[in-house]
Amino acid sequence: MKGPRPHYERLIEEFSKRHPCHRRQASTASSTEDKEDIGCSSDTVLQVDIGNTASPTRSNMTKLKIFDFDSTLFRSPLPNPNLWSPELSGLLISDLGWFTDPRTLGSPGIPEEPDMSWFDPDVVKDALLAIQEPQTTLTVLLTGRRRSLYGTRVVDTCLNLKPDALPFDIFFFKEPHDTEEARIRYPNTIHFKLNVLSRLLQAFPTIKHVEFYEDRPKHVEIFERELMSIQSESRISSYDIHFVQQAPELEKFLEPKFEQYLVKDLVAKHNARINSVAQSPTTGLFSTPSVSLMTLIRPVEIGEEVTYTGIQLDSASRQALLAACPMPPLHHTRPNLHVTLYKGGVDGSELAWIGGLSAQVSLRATRIGSIPDRIVGLVVEIVGHEVIDADGAMDSPASSNYESVDTGNGSPQTPYHGDHIVVVGNDDGSSSQGKSSIASSDEYSKRKMKNPIPIVVDTSSPTASPSLQSNTVNNDMLILPLYLAPHGKSHEASRITNWTPLETPISLKGTVFEKRVTGITNRRKSAPQIPQAVSIGSLVMQSYPSLKGRDVGLAVRLTTAWMKRDGIENMAETKDQIHHLIHNMSGIVLDKGALEGAVDAAEDALAKNVHGSA
Repeated sequence: MKGPRPHYERLIEEFSKRHPCHRRQASTASSTEDKEDIGCSSDTVLQVDIGNTASPTRSNMTKLKIFDFDSTLFRSPLPNPNLWSPELSGLLISDLGWFTDPRTLGSPGIPEEPDMSWFDPDVVKDALLAIQEPQTTLTVLLTGRRRSLYGTRVVDTCLNLKPDALPFDIFFFKEPHDTEEARIRYPNTIHFKLNVLSRLLQAFPTIKHVEFYEDRPKHVEIFERELMSIQSESRISSYDIHFVQQAPELEKFLEPKFEQYLVKDLVAKHNARINSVAQSPTTGLFSTPSVSLMTLIRPVEIGEEVTYTGIQLDSASRQALLAACPMPPLHHTRPNLHVTLYKGGVDGSELAWIGGLSAQVSLRATRIGSIPDRIVGLVVEIVGHEVIDADGAMDSPASSNYESVDTGNGSPQTPYHGDHIVVVGNDDGSSSQGKSSIASSDEYSKRKMKNPIPIVVDTSSPTASPSLQSNTVNNDMLILPLYLAPHGKSHEASRITNWTPLETPISLKGTVFEKRVTGITNRRKSAPQIPQAVSIGSLVMQSYPSLKGRDVGLAVRLTTAWMKRDGIENMAETKDQIHHLIHNMSGIVLDKGALEGAVDAAEDALAKNVHGSA
């Protein structure tokens, strides 16, 4: 029996029939069997996916413009960072089904017909311009969302946009992979998108220029490599990749109470699924959706936790910082508007030196420094405090009452809570993680922290920036990473070497508070490892010492796939054979793109063999 064809193949075939290119090879005709393979009994879905409006024959299309949906064209809600810990937010997206639950793209969180505030206006403008050039441009929406769950919703959202609808030529959705029937299955979204790109260029050989609109840095890098390769083969003459970063102050979130209910439901369903998987026999390589190994250990338990204890700057102080230090053009992220004192929660006695929870604190920003296109930081001193109420804990303002901040562009800004780094200098010129005096007075300099933030700069060290050494030999400082670029990390403040004194120090006031969110209470521990006769990871690192981190994992995956292909078991007797396989990847192992492609190809081949033998 002939295997199923991907739905996107039929869409491209149908569109190319309506708008034939010169010398295009005829595609395999669609059949009733194919329609059944993708769950269709008529051409209704095809009509929706390729648009219902009549258009002229387009035999001279030279441009292909591809638009991603989530966080590129549309401001899709993500887990609210003011409600969930970073660990739980990541798990919601990766394993708990945030993007596979229709409620994250439907009512009541999102209006039935979202208006322009839900869209990126610049991306919409470019899409409209492309759509208005049908004779020369093929304009498509390409998303990793599943058609069976989101097809109608995404198409309607685009077609009902006012004042101008977005009737893309073709709407592409990722194939399903968790049904019982044999289906086309892609390991990840990027693999699916690259397959669609390849098939489009085959179907429309007149296309010579390709543009991608994408928000994920990793995808941007992969598209860059792929298009560069295609260009080198003279299949296209040029390409552009638009890295889209949403303005943080315009981000959308679900209504908090609804989101809390949704997350609890996702966790409950996940736990039920984990229990059912544990009780059922294995049915095949791709019989169940992929989940992280760590989530298979035990069900996820969630509860309130304190992520950090810090100083929340008041409204006037936030305004002063934003006015004195405008956001650089490339730093599309929320500004950090609090100062971290401790990671997690601390006993009240540990805060006595600063007045306890709810104490009013005076600070002063004195210097500014940056790493271009990465991070902007401020040196901040604690001047003094006033005890208001040392008994009551103050929750994060953003977790209960959303307090707006005027960012200067007319848009409200929800307070953001990021990571901050303590700068420590000891009287003897050394630095130590065990103590931090935090403030500029003798009283503060005698205090010790229970959970100090990692030290990044010793202000009294001879190697410190000259501008910092003056007037700071006996004063310990804080660094506030005020702005981060899309690829920037808070810890990079340690690499700032040039600090410039502010012409006028900025006086700041804030309140000592605890940032409370819902997090994972049963922390994950590493799964017990079954000892292997041969450590593939060790052999990889011995063969390629420069290989690091995730790339080692990719090499291990490729070796494992090749072992399964060749029927090589992990035994002491087969160590030389395994080592030979690792040696055979020498031509690709240091090229990340080639390595990823080889892993995908090897694992795809295994999947096909499994389906073929079933």
